[in-house]
Amino acid sequence: MDQKQTKILVVDQETDIRGFLQTVLTNRHFEVILAMDEHDGFQKFQAHCPDILILDAMLPHQGMQTLLTHVDKTPVLFISAIPLKVLFFRHKLQIGTGLYVSTDEVPFLEKPLQEDELIEQINLLMKKGKKDETFLYSKKD
Repeated sequence: MDQKQTKILVVDQETDIRGFLQTVLTNRHFEVILAMDEHDGFQKFQAHCPDILILDAMLPHQGMQTLLTHVDKTPVLFISAIPLKVLFFRHKLQIGTGLYVSTDEVPFLEKPLQEDELIEQINLLMKKGKKDETFLYSKKD
């Protein structure tokens, strides 16, 4: 019996990062779909229904917001060269009115990516099986 191969959509503007992730994940027997920006990512998300989304947290806020509102129950791993707390503090300032990001338990890896940490995070997301609302943009009450 064939086992379903886990599909991972990688959305990152950096060609080198996409290439690294494709090599590492393909070698680990994941099916990898690459997108260069949030618009391409949204189209490929709809076409391929990935099991996991790896998302560059430095994508433009509006496009990232649109993408995240459509990923439903798909686990998201954020990656960035900027440390998590600084990154999301910047987003809070840019967002301004009514939106916020919770950094609690956000699946996040800082660039440069380390292969072992990457695989560990993906395995945790696969075990979790569904997206946790703590790492989604949401309306502030």
